[in-house]
Amino acid sequence: MSIAAGKYHSLAAHENGEVYAWGDNERGQAGDKTRMALYAPTRIKDEKNERLSGVKKVWAGHDHGMARTDEKTLIWGRNNDNQLGDKTGKDRPVPGPVRGGDGGEVTPLDIAVGKSHAVSVLEDSTVFAWGRGVVGGLGMETFGAESDFVQVQSCFALRKDGSVWAWGYNKEGQVGDNGAPNHRPVPVPVHGVDDVGELKDVRWISGYSSRYAVLNDGRVCVWGWNGNNETGTNTRTTSRRHIPYPIYLRKDDQHVFEEKVAKVKAGPLTSYAITEDGALWGWGHIDGKHVLGLGYNVTDFYPKKVMEKGVADVAARDRGGLAVKDDGSLWIWGHNSYGLLGQGHFNATTFDTPKQMNGLPSMIAAAAGAYYTLALDGEGFVWAWGDNRYGQLGINSTADKQATPAKVAMDASGNPLENVVAISATGNNGMALTSDGFVWTWGQNQYGCLGYAAAGNANQRTARRVEMSSEESRFLFGVQGIACGGAVSFALGDDGIVRAWGYGKEGQRGDGTKTETKTYPVETLLPKTKDQANKENPT
Repeated sequence: MSIAAGKYHSLAAHENGEVYAWGDNERGQAGDKTRMALYAPTRIKDEKNERLSGVKKVWAGHDHGMARTDEKTLIWGRNNDNQLGDKTGKDRPVPGPVRGGDGGEVTPLDIAVGKSHAVSVLEDSTVFAWGRGVVGGLGMETFGAESDFVQVQSCFALRKDGSVWAWGYNKEGQVGDNGAPNHRPVPVPVHGVDDVGELKDVRWISGYSSRYAVLNDGRVCVWGWNGNNETGTNTRTTSRRHIPYPIYLRKDDQHVFEEKVAKVKAGPLTSYAITEDGALWGWGHIDGKHVLGLGYNVTDFYPKKVMEKGVADVAARDRGGLAVKDDGSLWIWGHNSYGLLGQGHFNATTFDTPKQMNGLPSMIAAAAGAYYTLALDGEGFVWAWGDNRYGQLGINSTADKQATPAKVAMDASGNPLENVVAISATGNNGMALTSDGFVWTWGQNQYGCLGYAAAGNANQRTARRVEMSSEESRFLFGVQGIACGGAVSFALGDDGIVRAWGYGKEGQRGDGTKTETKTYPVETLLPKTKDQANKENPT
């Protein structure tokens, strides 16, 4: 048996294969030609006026229904937003077959029905969606990845085969395809070094306004915005205020930087690289002070060593940064706006070079937003300090700033968020992944970037789990990687699919649309890798 409930109607598949409906029928959602409300369960009949038979499962949207037999999938009801996928806009009170873009009948392996749209998975693992807010018959394919995916105004992802795909805002060449400065709502491959071929053999990616890719040989490629010499290529003072395709990060005017980089972290004004020997290198803002951790008013066109050894992670923030060493110690530098240095006061203090923060447990990761900081300790707790005007610290406090580290809370009682394995931070909102595969967000709730509906888009001062939809009242789960940037968020599932939610007016979500707001996760249109294509049902 199977049951489903719409807004004002219900469906039930009996064990004998027949389907019963009752409730509102104004738009034909109860499958009855009379369009009159049904006050008792009534058998649904097909176009030949015969009882539906062999039905295994039923689904219900607000005002439409679906049923699947061993041979076909049927759909009926309201159709003002193309919920029925036939592009007629006419309601259908009698079940008819679901048809693909070529007009042929489609029999999905699985189906999910929303308020005014539906998504189906076919045997070849492609995903078709139709109805309101999605692209009809789009064939959104799945994606497999092992590394990060990063976004601010544009986005990019690293696939298992070492290629990089990008989408979204492209005014300063962030997509890296050397094309016109138009937005890309669908992912495209990033071009190769010096615009030759496609970028390959990549093992790590990171970005803010500029983009970085670490190659398997340890060299670094960079492209995108370069207004503050974020790219470390000494091209900011020339006409190259942006770089539309990857070029190598340089050591000086004549040589490529070849210190065998393990990872790169980019910020709004500066960028940092950790090399395989644990040294930390920085470059960027040529007009700033205290920014790179190299000393007062010391900046550079090219990478310069900030810390000699033992660095495990780094985060770049506005006019400063912080690093986690492999012994668990946390080091910080820059200015103290909003208490960013975590020293217990809001004085106009600056650290020109890295200073160790005392009184904290052993740390394993760090992340930075515009004017606040997150740090993850080895016990799975998240610590936050700095600006809190939008609740971006998640510490259940109404104070507008915090000068000492405090634990991120998971409820109004102040109970700390536990078992965290990864963190991410952007302008004014934070994100955490727990060991059970759930995603938690908090802070400023712009364009649905927190992944759940909040009355009046209210800011959230404690962590809350990301939801799949308001209809299903269930949470996003099975996640193994997270990233947030600007007002859009991403999650990489253990099924290999990247899902996105939040702002997308310039195509930042990569779902093929430019809808400004998406409150709940949608699948991006990244292409399948070979191992997924060979699976029966990777989604």
